[in-house]
Amino acid sequence: EKQLSIEQQRFEAESQTAHQLRSNTTRLKKELEQTLNASKQEATRNHALAELLRGAHAAVSKAENDAEKAKNRSVQLEEKVNTTAKWAKLAVANATDAADAARKALAG
Repeated sequence: EKQLSIEQQRFEAESQTAHQLRSNTTRLKKELEQTLNASKQEATRNHALAELLRGAHAAVSKAENDAEKAKNRSVQLEEKVNTTAKWAKLAVANATDAADAARKALAG
């Protein structure tokens, strides 16, 4: 009877240990799943941020490129304006000379 009581206590202790191990395993499994889900969410967030960053870099590059083109175009237009102004001054000078010559011819 004493032996039976010792066996009974050992069985109960082993049963409690097994139950505790199952509980711990279940808890650890849930924690692992939560950690895995959090990691997946973080990876998804990081991927989205990387895509946004790539888009921002592309937009900055395009803006820089557009600014360079506009600057070049502005230089070209300024050169055209200067050339046109020179030709206009020459035309005015020629017209003035022609008017002076005509006035002298009429007066003379």
